[in-house]
Amino acid sequence: MFSKRIAAVILLISFLASIVFADVSKPLVYLDIGEVNEGALGVWENAGSLKGTFHNDGTNPQVKIIDGVKALVFSGKDHMTSDFTAPATITGDKPWTCVVRAYSTQVSGERTIFSWANRPLNCL
Repeated sequence: MFSKRIAAVILLISFLASIVFADVSKPLVYLDIGEVNEGALGVWENAGSLKGTFHNDGTNPQVKIIDGVKALVFSGKDHMTSDFTAPATITGDKPWTCVVRAYSTQVSGERTIFSWANRPLNCL
C-alpha cells in the first residue's frame, strides 16, 4: 500500500512538472500563410503543438498578395474559428505570448486580431 502511494505521488509530481516546465520553444498555435495557396481559405491547419484546424465558419477570408507579401485578408466581417480550445496552462491569469504580423488599411475603430474567447466577457 505504501509503495502505491509513493508511485502515485511521483506520477503526480511528474505530471505537474511537465506542465510547469513545458517546452516553450514549441508554439501552441503556429500558422504560416506562406504555405497556403492564394484564394478563398476554408480550412487552415495548425502546425503548433495543439494541432487542430481553423475554419472560416461560413465567411470568406482570402489569401492574397498585399504589397508583395502573401497575406490572409479579412473583409471586416470574416473570421476563423478553431476546433480546439485554449489549454488550462494559459487560461485565467496565467502568462502567454502572441506574435502577429498584421497590416491594416484603417487605424480607427476596434479590431480583434486574436481571441481565446467570446466578448464581452473578461477575456482576451
